[in-house]
Amino acid sequence: MAPCSSRFFFGGGTVVYTARRTRNWNAWCSQRQHYLDDWLTGVSARLSSSTLALLEASIAEADGQTGFNTMRGDAGQASLDNILSMTAKLAFIQKLDLPRDILSTTGKAWVEQIVRRVAGEKAWEMRRHAPARQIGLYAIYLLSREAQLTDAMVDLLIETVHKIGTRSKRKVVGDIAKDIERVYGKERLLVEIASASLDEPAGRVCDVIFPIVGKDKLEAIVKESQAKGALDRRIYKVMRSSWANHYRRMLPSLLSVLEFRSNNTVWRPVLAALDWIRSKVDDGCRFVPMEDLTRLFLPGGAVP
Repeated sequence: MAPCSSRFFFGGGTVVYTARRTRNWNAWCSQRQHYLDDWLTGVSARLSSSTLALLEASIAEADGQTGFNTMRGDAGQASLDNILSMTAKLAFIQKLDLPRDILSTTGKAWVEQIVRRVAGEKAWEMRRHAPARQIGLYAIYLLSREAQLTDAMVDLLIETVHKIGTRSKRKVVGDIAKDIERVYGKERLLVEIASASLDEPAGRVCDVIFPIVGKDKLEAIVKESQAKGALDRRIYKVMRSSWANHYRRMLPSLLSVLEFRSNNTVWRPVLAALDWIRSKVDDGCRFVPMEDLTRLFLPGGAVP
């Protein structure tokens, strides 16, 4: 007996779905669901009790500092608070100590599907899943999310440093504009001074130069030139003050979640200095011992 069929009409065409094809499709979907459930259950079974407790608390308190909703949030604009928030998220994921080989035990398409699903669900929807499935979904999402958070935090850090430099330059230039009177036509004045000097090489400055360019204008030219020469130094001073009074608080958090590496030997002294700072932060040190200064820094102020 031939299998029964159903006909559906779309835009003048006919699509025939036989009962046999429907049964095959249902069987394939069932096998796919069984595979996903078994994999998620296996992921959950590999996690320690402390990790399970942290994940469950994150889902239960979705709006907390490391809650489900917070972990899915965007990085936001470059600011100290957002950087500290990102470091807290990364610290939470690192504290979970999730097995790194989980994502390699299945295909990339499965991982991407789970990440999209968790990113689109609400906290109450996550809580409706069975416990093992709920934890498995969240663990896989956080493993994939860690790389995204790291990239976003590095972008925030770069943008913040750029913002500090831009604001410092704007402030210094504004202060210079208030304090220094800009002198226009300096090339014309130079030509007139040179001509007068050539005409009377033995004359005195007060008799030859001052009638062309007064003492006040010459002082303004000198101040303008000195201000331009010290621009970079003044910008650096303002940047350092901004860092010390506000942004320095993010350094311990950054060093606790980020590991800096470089194959370039030029940057090895900087990496060594960062490792030293990290060790002192972990020890709770607030002041630098004198022997460490003599070991880390050369007489010229450079790191060996």
